[in-house]
Amino acid sequence: MPLIQINMKVYGPVPSDLALSKREWNRLKKLAWEEVGKIRHAKLRPKHFTKAGAREYDYKPRSGEAGSGHGFRQSYTDRKLKRWGHTDPLVWSGETRELSSRGNIAATGNGVRLTYPSLRKLNQFKPKSKSGIEIDMIEEFQTVSQEEREIIAQLWIVQMERFLRSYRGGGSRSFG
Repeated sequence: MPLIQINMKVYGPVPSDLALSKREWNRLKKLAWEEVGKIRHAKLRPKHFTKAGAREYDYKPRSGEAGSGHGFRQSYTDRKLKRWGHTDPLVWSGETRELSSRGNIAATGNGVRLTYPSLRKLNQFKPKSKSGIEIDMIEEFQTVSQEEREIIAQLWIVQMERFLRSYRGGGSRSFG
């Protein structure tokens, strides 16, 4: 089952001006990670199905693509273009892109786990390009680039600041 797990350690004391219990601090961290998971799923996941994403995540070239060592005519890429009208990575008919929109988000105080049970289809086989390179589509889908790691860390900080500001504001303590 395709899985993306993101963890981050936060060092240092709980902000003392908030008078937060450790339980409350962990709850805020978990809520922040849950929001990050939702944003990652909604905004960053679709990039895996674009040519720009294939470059960013360093996908292996499919036959007929530049760098594959194979010509375009009668290649996988040519057949995909003729049949479906696109050359998007990780997509043949569009089913995997559609199925990836259904994921589960499980957050803890230390990270978030995104699972995609409906993408087991990517497990069925590991195709080889005509140049003999084995293509692991699950590994490609699960890849988190350095740029994405920085975005995720920044998102978590923004979410924590938002929760902490609302906590400082007093009144009701509903987050999320």
